[in-house]
Amino acid sequence: AVGEMAAAGGWRGRVWAIVATAVVVAVVINLNAVHHVRQSDRPVKRWRDVVREHGVRRAQERWAQAEAAGTGPAAGHAGGAVAVDPGASGHAAIIPSPTSGAAHPTGDPRPAAAPERINLRLNARARTVLEGSRGETMLFVTFGGGSMADFMRNCMHHVRNVGVRAYVLAALDMKAFEFCEAHAFPSALLPGADGGSAAAEGAGKVQELKSAWQYYRMNDKSFLEMGILKNDLLVAFLRAGYDVLLSDLDVVWLQHPGPFLTPRTAPDRAALMAVADVVTASDAVDVATDTAEGGWLTRQEINTGVLLFRATKGAISVVSDWRRRMQDAIDRKAWTNRNDQLFFNDAVKAPGLQEATPAAAREALVRGGHPRPDAVLAAARETRAVRGLFVSSRPLPYRSDGAAPGPAEDVHFTLSTFSITEFSNGHTHFIQRLHEASRLAPFSVHTTHQFADTHDYPLGKRQRLREAKLWAVDEDAYYAEGSFLAL
Repeated sequence: AVGEMAAAGGWRGRVWAIVATAVVVAVVINLNAVHHVRQSDRPVKRWRDVVREHGVRRAQERWAQAEAAGTGPAAGHAGGAVAVDPGASGHAAIIPSPTSGAAHPTGDPRPAAAPERINLRLNARARTVLEGSRGETMLFVTFGGGSMADFMRNCMHHVRNVGVRAYVLAALDMKAFEFCEAHAFPSALLPGADGGSAAAEGAGKVQELKSAWQYYRMNDKSFLEMGILKNDLLVAFLRAGYDVLLSDLDVVWLQHPGPFLTPRTAPDRAALMAVADVVTASDAVDVATDTAEGGWLTRQEINTGVLLFRATKGAISVVSDWRRRMQDAIDRKAWTNRNDQLFFNDAVKAPGLQEATPAAAREALVRGGHPRPDAVLAAARETRAVRGLFVSSRPLPYRSDGAAPGPAEDVHFTLSTFSITEFSNGHTHFIQRLHEASRLAPFSVHTTHQFADTHDYPLGKRQRLREAKLWAVDEDAYYAEGSFLAL
């Protein structure tokens, strides 16, 4: 039939003959494949399974070689920040994660996190929350301006709903601070340059973001200036001894991640992540990048929507370098198509990142108080399912008082990454639904990878959350008034 079609139709017939032949071949191949799958008793091995097995073998070889050699640029650089002592032939002194009573390598005890050491203007509710959470070193911090009032309400609803006790909404302007006061949200403002006391509610001037744009994200200059304020608020908490889990207002918390991120209670797969100075989220959408062979997302774009900073020298050095880069761009008026996330990626990746050796990883686990460090390393060798710990190749400067004058201490920082399944972005959660495929309940979702926002309001983000039943602040009238389709 194909031959007759070709002979009868001239060149058009020949084209149709080729198309028909291709269709027939495809159907035959497909039918054979279906028959094979149905008749075979052996499971069909998928391509990604083959890749994973190959990656596990390669990883086991690398870890075995590293353990035998006991050397490498990351050897000894585990745990909190790594302060290189020039007089110690390159051996590193480890700064532990903030635990009440923990000691520095010198033996000096580290004071517990305390609200009275926070150099910020706190409202009464913030002081009450922080006083009531003494002994907890992890502080949930989000931030926003007065134009994002309903996002502040939605964020606080979910933070409280998962049982978080230690949390503060950092206000970027006085309008947001007053909104928090009216709704009994714990809030903080930066004191002004006149040195206004952080302890007194009304003392001194405050620093706030001034912009003609309602939604700062849509203006490059305003968004970068917001990054400076966010950075300064973050440092104030870190220097007061708090680990800070920093998240954007458009992040919804679905579970309390505290036990998952605490060394003593973290599951094996998150054990190394729980002792890193800095833990980052990602915009990545390819699950292959969220593996040992993929570098655990360190080669992908970091998203600053969810970040964990330990109150360590390593974390503070990263935050300080991040601020320096943003301020330099503002001073040069070089903010077009640049934002705080871009400069954070630069700050973290410019020094270079190398995976910690097994010896360094074990030391980090021991110092962090993990009860079974050897079991974690065994799981890492056998399955490579333990999220990696990375160390900066080059140090960053750290100053104890934050001021530019005076000598700086060179420190190496450690870094790990959140899973794109459990700390999901907009694509991996709403579109790919990786949490359903993996059967891992997500801790958070960040409404990225969507459209329809304007310079006045993030309409698309709100709609995403509404569709997922994660928008908790609509009034009853939204569902009862106006014209709509009810199913």
